[in-house]
Amino acid sequence: YQFGEIGDSDISAYNFEADWQYILQQDGWKPTIGLRLDWSSGDAAVEDGKVQTFNPFFVNPAIYSLAAVNTPANSTSLHPNFTFYPAKDLSIFVDYTLFYRTRETDGLYSPPRFQSREANGLSERHIGDVVGLQIMYEFNRNISFDLRSSYFLAGKFIKATGDAENTFYIAPTLNFEF
Repeated sequence: YQFGEIGDSDISAYNFEADWQYILQQDGWKPTIGLRLDWSSGDAAVEDGKVQTFNPFFVNPAIYSLAAVNTPANSTSLHPNFTFYPAKDLSIFVDYTLFYRTRETDGLYSPPRFQSREANGLSERHIGDVVGLQIMYEFNRNISFDLRSSYFLAGKFIKATGDAENTFYIAPTLNFEF
């Protein structure tokens, strides 16, 4: 919950996150299903002396799409996911995320928290969907490989407010820890 003042406006905003995981089988590939819910408040009315849009200070881009299309401000998202471990040091995580605007009266925000698209009276709430994949492999205690990718599919709100291209992002990373 955020509160306080900014200029002549009172701040009253919130963010709720929940993450459930269930291991289907304890041995073998250890398949795990999960469901994550993120719910961030949006502004009810412009210039009413109230700031109700949640301001995420530090956003984990892996949660809200590596393609950096949106951030948890005026956003409600549902993330069904599946994780499995086909080898001892290998994990694969797959998810599909649905993003919606929490309030029709507020726009869409991009990281770190800049309004990228105004509401303009549109009732469309569907921002878009993201297909995500993360593959992690640990060679030894010092060296690991991480491949993260996401594919953002533009939703009706994005399409109604301007350029609406789908976005693909991929980030292979080799880590050395000592």
